[in-house]
Amino acid sequence: PIAYARDSQIILSGTGALLLGSYWQEITDGELASKWRHYHVNMKDNPTVADPENVLQKVLKDKGWTEDDPEYISEYLGQNCYDSTRTVLPNRKYYDKLPENVVWERCVIGVDYGFSDFNSFVPILVANDGKRYVANVYKANHLAASDLVKKAMELKEWAESLKIPNIMFVADTSDQSISQDMWRNGVKIQNCYKSDERLQWSKLKERLATGDLLVEKGGVIDDECGKTVWKYDEEKKQVIYEIDDDVYHPESLDALKYANFYIDTKKASKTNFS
Repeated sequence: PIAYARDSQIILSGTGALLLGSYWQEITDGELASKWRHYHVNMKDNPTVADPENVLQKVLKDKGWTEDDPEYISEYLGQNCYDSTRTVLPNRKYYDKLPENVVWERCVIGVDYGFSDFNSFVPILVANDGKRYVANVYKANHLAASDLVKKAMELKEWAESLKIPNIMFVADTSDQSISQDMWRNGVKIQNCYKSDERLQWSKLKERLATGDLLVEKGGVIDDECGKTVWKYDEEKKQVIYEIDDDVYHPESLDALKYANFYIDTKKASKTNFS
């Protein structure tokens, strides 16, 4: 016989949480798990997917994942898998030199302003085949506002020398006066989009892992990728998806993140340049 219960709850969920200590973890394999009845399906159980094994292999290739990647196990296999990896951008692919005889569609230059930290300019060149290259990265500290404007002008001229028709700067919002000075000197500039921080890092991680976004081996970006980690709660033994600035503060990766997200979404914050 079927027992009908009143005042009950049902949770229909897609992807489970990647963090330990969440309510999801408590009711699926934690202290409250015995109080819930669980039903589980994943992509392999979907009758509309003709060849799920090949589909999953394509997912791994397209995302640049391995089969032990927590996001893959959680998102596509529907299994509980908690992320204990602290490295924000663990995988990237490289180029030796910029390709010759390529048609560049645009250049988006991310800018991160520093006060006690470094200032950074990170250009992304986008080829007509969609491939992105990080080139001519500039990182320095103790720069005056006039030095930053001068550097922006130099990078604009450099991109123009490559016959790039569309050149855009996407800057940190921490110092609007500097961005305004750049704008007055003929630099096409937007404020970066500051929301959806976790999504921005996720998009950057995927682009680097798949090779859609290539960097110079041993360069500034490669170096910062190896040093930048998420915060970690030692008591709960779980990753916190915020950059651990006490370990390392990534100025150039912030600039790269701004530029990459702008290319992906065209999102920017409002400006008041006049």
